[in-house]
Amino acid sequence: MKFRQPLTSEQQELVEQHTPLIRWTIWKYIDIKETICGLGYDDLYQEGALALCYAAATYLPGGAQFSSYAVTVIRNHLLEHCHCVMARLRNIPTCPLDAPAGED
Repeated sequence: MKFRQPLTSEQQELVEQHTPLIRWTIWKYIDIKETICGLGYDDLYQEGALALCYAAATYLPGGAQFSSYAVTVIRNHLLEHCHCVMARLRNIPTCPLDAPAGED
């Protein structure tokens, strides 16, 4: 998940107003494992914050409510993060969903 431009003031406001969605999404959809590096609450919250910023940057008004869109983006990012952490523990090579497609 990469950002090419800083968030606008409107996008920053969306993030500030909707930070409780991060905690709610973690508790509703993710199984916290404090003993596994990357799956503790603080790590998940940090990943969720990045996902919320991404949601604010990519949100198009006029569609779904921002909160619904943001929860979906946060949940999907956290699930991918958890998958990657668990795959690393099992020494399985992973490819992030946003990685460029190559010839290999």
